[in-house]
Amino acid sequence: MKLISENITKAILFAKEAHEGQLRKDNKPYIIHPLSVGYILQSAKYSEDVIIAGILHDIIEDTKYTEEDIIKMFNSRVAQLVKGVTLNKDLPKEKRRLAYLENLKIADNEIKAISGADLLDNRRAIITAIEEGFDIWSMLKISPEKYIEESIEKLNIIKETLNNEITEEAGLVINKIKNLI
Repeated sequence: MKLISENITKAILFAKEAHEGQLRKDNKPYIIHPLSVGYILQSAKYSEDVIIAGILHDIIEDTKYTEEDIIKMFNSRVAQLVKGVTLNKDLPKEKRRLAYLENLKIADNEIKAISGADLLDNRRAIITAIEEGFDIWSMLKISPEKYIEESIEKLNIIKETLNNEITEEAGLVINKIKNLI
């Protein structure tokens, strides 16, 4: 029995190549994040398309690849899911965040699941950075209080229609960050 499908393997290899050389704010290889998002979704028993979209969720936003590339390599549903969690980098930061939240309010539960898995993994990374003594707040250029406020706002939007182990754990992780600051 295969642990992961050929398409998931293909997504992992594509993400690895697309994010080659990219680092996270804590200087760890970027590929760790999309793989973790995919794993969270797989653990929550989402469909193959949702898992693949989780692995590819930052491809359009942070690499040279486009929605059309994802359609060609996978399918239009995967591309639609990735597009649903992609920030509009043409907008200033605060307008970009607000536009994302507005889109999230009307998104389907599969897009919300990817967004929730992304939120969960990013907040886990914050905890690790804090525990390792990394000055993550200056790297993110945001106060811990504002970060927590924005995290709760995003989680509450997701939880309006999707309440599962991902959203439950995300709430616990956000509370842990509160206790660490």
